[in-house]
Amino acid sequence: MSNLKSWILEQSDGEPVLAVIISPGDNDICPVCKNYVFSWEANCPDCGTLVDKFKFLNIPVLTWEEALPELEKEFNSGYGISGCPAIYAYTKTWVIFVSTYDGSTSIKRIPRNPTANINPIMPGGG
Repeated sequence: MSNLKSWILEQSDGEPVLAVIISPGDNDICPVCKNYVFSWEANCPDCGTLVDKFKFLNIPVLTWEEALPELEKEFNSGYGISGCPAIYAYTKTWVIFVSTYDGSTSIKRIPRNPTANINPIMPGGG
């Protein structure tokens, strides 16, 4: 089992985590039939229920301490559905985020600011 806290700490190079944003991923689940609704769909394709996408407009920026309860949750990082929320974690130097490829979950980071001599990555299997 994995958890985002340990992955973020590994990627932070010992820098303190200054802020975390956690996606309210469960807003993509229809409240009536519990089926998945893609982010571009306003209505559930199975039952027609209007899905409130405006909840995405109020995503808070959390401190490390505020985010810990969610980041400490264990999940299976193997192939299949991603078992954790999408996140951005910010240090002085890095932006750390979740990446998936064929459902296998991993953690990636990119420089927080333009940086010379860094090879750009293509998360998600590129």
